[in-house]
Amino acid sequence: MQILEQQALYLYDLLSCRIQMPRARLPEMLPRIPEQLGTLGLQQNGRILFTEDPAQERNIEILIPVRGEFASCAQYEKKPVFKLINAVSARHEGSFSALAKTEQQLLQYAQEKAYQVITEVYYSIVRMNAGNPENCIIDLYIGVNYNIL
Repeated sequence: MQILEQQALYLYDLLSCRIQMPRARLPEMLPRIPEQLGTLGLQQNGRILFTEDPAQERNIEILIPVRGEFASCAQYEKKPVFKLINAVSARHEGSFSALAKTEQQLLQYAQEKAYQVITEVYYSIVRMNAGNPENCIIDLYIGVNYNIL
């Protein structure tokens, strides 16, 4: 597995949705997002990003870059920009259920390099097929402090 350093991730005009659900249900839910956006008059405009924070009540945040106008409401929020700079990243190819192994390797790499991790892991969906969750491509990013003191 190749790990890249000093990566940046910029997304604009995002629909942010926080939900309570196990990560294992995401492969069946994420492919349906484009049709759900259509009911709001929006179009997906880039890769879907998600993160998981077990300390939060609504533990998964899904960030979707969109084309079209909308206002925040109780179900979702509008975020004009998302910027993650100085991240280390790795690409996961294979089973969605094996994603935790790639995440662990990425976090171990950061620890070996003595990087201070400052974000949760962000997952950028390159390919996700509800009919075949064994054939995914997901880029993982973690923000690290660029100051070494």
